[in-house]
Amino acid sequence: MWFCSVNRWTCMAASILVLILLLALAPESQAVERLRVRVADTTGSAGQHNSVVTVYMNNTFDDISAFTVHLILTRNDIANFQNSMETVVDTTYWDCLAWNGSICLDSAAVDFPDINPWDIRHINTVQAFTGNFDTVGTLISGWEMVESRSVSTGDLGLDIKVTAIADRQSVPGYKPPIHPQQGGVLFKLLADIFPIPDTQLDREVGVMVDVAWKPYFVFSTPEGQAIGWISVPVPDTNYYMCTSPEPPPGTGCYVWTKVHKWECPGGVCDSVAIYIIDVAQLDNTQVKVINGKILVSNWVCGDCNGFGAPPNQRTISDISLMVDHLFINGTPIVPVERCNTNCSTEVPTKLTISDIVTLVDRLFVTGRKMCCE
Repeated sequence: MWFCSVNRWTCMAASILVLILLLALAPESQAVERLRVRVADTTGSAGQHNSVVTVYMNNTFDDISAFTVHLILTRNDIANFQNSMETVVDTTYWDCLAWNGSICLDSAAVDFPDINPWDIRHINTVQAFTGNFDTVGTLISGWEMVESRSVSTGDLGLDIKVTAIADRQSVPGYKPPIHPQQGGVLFKLLADIFPIPDTQLDREVGVMVDVAWKPYFVFSTPEGQAIGWISVPVPDTNYYMCTSPEPPPGTGCYVWTKVHKWECPGGVCDSVAIYIIDVAQLDNTQVKVINGKILVSNWVCGDCNGFGAPPNQRTISDISLMVDHLFINGTPIVPVERCNTNCSTEVPTKLTISDIVTLVDRLFVTGRKMCCE
């Protein structure tokens, strides 16, 4: 404890100054995590359909009213996201940057037009690959718009971009934005695992969140603020070739054409200009992103006890274990995903009587293949 020998107002001002200096020097005050996005690890069997990839979110103190998240699989020879070709209405919004009367000379695409200003709207009907997602029981259940697209690989199913926007307050049955919370399920995607051989050693597929480009990863507040994105000045080098030189003996140039460096003869261009521009960059002190993976095991869906041998891997003993797990001794099943015969997307995966009924039907009634086969 320290004492001040001057009047109390001077003493109080000095105390406040010391407190401000201490806060400024504290490392924790410089890094406040506002958002965390995590892709959960999941386990599936070779040949399994409807494996669930779950994305969780923590929003520390911001309300979330819109977002875009782009997920990419690192191996399309082991698994892919479910997708299908559909006819969709593709609406894009643009902000005009330069007008000549009523004619727009330059424009930029607008994300989240419900909360950001725009000048021009284009509506097109297009063929697009859409992903299979599930929002039941998630943070965005009941939102006005949730859509998915495979934007880079088409029918390969290597990527899915999910975009969602909450209701406007004027909409009947308005559902508010996501208030600050921890560990909620944002959305779920369905993936299929290929029937890889047991002898294959590399059995892991990374599920990566694309944070390199703002239109593919952005979370917005109701006021339209993109969380965690900051402007960073970087040098931008531009290369030019003279495509209309002055006639001799002139040494000037009438027309300069901007080119890529490799378009210049021998890599030597006629002129080079370096500008400092601002680019968007994700501040990883405000936003944390945790990638996930799909681990492919040797068990098959329905072989709950792991004792089965090909080709008849599912037996009545698997049903007995499921009944014991649910209604008698609570015997654990590890991992429980091996008994998810009804392809439930509940997080975490839980065994229900529906899984037992599905396996009984497969073995002893109709013989229909289960959704996970």
